[in-house]
Amino acid sequence: MKLKLVTLIVFAMTLSACAKQDMENYKKKGAADQEAGRDSDDIRAKEMETRLTKLQNFHQAMAGTFKGRLPIQEKNATTIQFVINPTIPAYVGDRVRTADEITYDLTNLALDVQQNAISKIGDEPFSSGCNYSGMKPITDQGFMKIGNNECPVTFVVSLIGDGEGEVRAEAELAQERRKISQELIQGRPFAINRLQVEMRSIHRSDKYIFIVERVE
Repeated sequence: MKLKLVTLIVFAMTLSACAKQDMENYKKKGAADQEAGRDSDDIRAKEMETRLTKLQNFHQAMAGTFKGRLPIQEKNATTIQFVINPTIPAYVGDRVRTADEITYDLTNLALDVQQNAISKIGDEPFSSGCNYSGMKPITDQGFMKIGNNECPVTFVVSLIGDGEGEVRAEAELAQERRKISQELIQGRPFAINRLQVEMRSIHRSDKYIFIVERVE
């Protein structure tokens, strides 16, 4: 009888020890899985941050004030100005941000554009313009369409190089703006100093194409 009791006690202790060991192993595995999950999230976040940085290169390159003249044969020349600002500032810091933080920036990154045209009626200056919010550039092609339902004027704004020159023909423009945009989104940050603009108005059937240059 005593032998059976001792056997049962030993057996119970063995089961308890095994259960304890299993629990320790389970905890270690859980901790390892959790750490691996954090590493995976960090890798994904860093990849997203890299993508965001490339997009920010494009948006920050277009940020600034640009001025030019409309090619309209009238007595008083019309000056046109674009003030372009990214909706999300570029992130500066060493912290690895969460995927949710970066997703927010990727989703909401766009350009706000304030457009203003100044001409004269008689001897008096006359100003008109529109605000365009949340414009999304076609970053791989190097241009942006600007317009909304409240403004009668729409624009297509294209990246061009710093060299002097006349308005680009369509094929040349497409090639030039695509080349510049690829340099930006591949990680080479620089400011765009000139833009080629195509303007259309619901009040006129023709279109105007002109160049604006950075003034600040």
